[in-house]
Amino acid sequence: MAPPPAPDPSPPSPAGRGRLVAGVLLGMGILGMLWGGIEEARRLRPQLPGRDAPEARFERFGGGTVTLGSLRGKVVLVDFWGTFCAPCVEEMPVLVKLAREYEGRGLAFVAPSLDDPERAPVEVGVFIDRRVPGLAPFAVFADEASANAFGIRALPTLVIIDRAGRVAATYIGAASEREWRARIESALGDS
Repeated sequence: MAPPPAPDPSPPSPAGRGRLVAGVLLGMGILGMLWGGIEEARRLRPQLPGRDAPEARFERFGGGTVTLGSLRGKVVLVDFWGTFCAPCVEEMPVLVKLAREYEGRGLAFVAPSLDDPERAPVEVGVFIDRRVPGLAPFAVFADEASANAFGIRALPTLVIIDRAGRVAATYIGAASEREWRARIESALGDS
C-alpha cells in the first residue's frame, strides 16, 4: 500500500488567494445585510405594546364608520394592509376565516386599507369581489393620521388590542394560519 501524498507546502496561488478574500468579503456582506435587516425590523416595529390603543375612526367599506372605542370589551385585530401588498393579499383569506371562527369568543377584526384614498374604494371593492368576499364586513379605510398613530411603517402590520383597549402586541409581516391561530388564542386567553 502506498503512503498518502504529502501536503503541498507551496503557498496558494494569487488566484486562490483572490477567491478566498472574495469569499470572506461575501460572507461579511451577507452578515451585514442580515444584521441590518434585524435592526430595520426593530426600527419599523411600532412601540405600542402595553399602551392604550390610539383612538381611531375608520370609514367602513360599504358605508358607515367604526371606532376602536366602540369595540372595547373585545379583543381586536387591526390589520393594516393594501391591495398592492402581496403578503397582505395572500394572508387575508386566513385572517377573515379566523375572524369569523373566533367572533363568538369576543374577537373583532378590522382591516384598514392603506390604498391610495382616491382609488381605495374601487380597488378594495374589486379585491373583495374577486378574491375574498368575506372581507366586506371587516374592510375599512385608513388615513395617514391613523396609520401614523399606530406607527405603521410596513405592510402588513397587525395590531392586537386587548379587551381593556391596550395594545397587546404588534406583528409586521405575514404569518401562517397556525401562527395567527396561536396568537389569537393567546390574546383571547390572556384578556
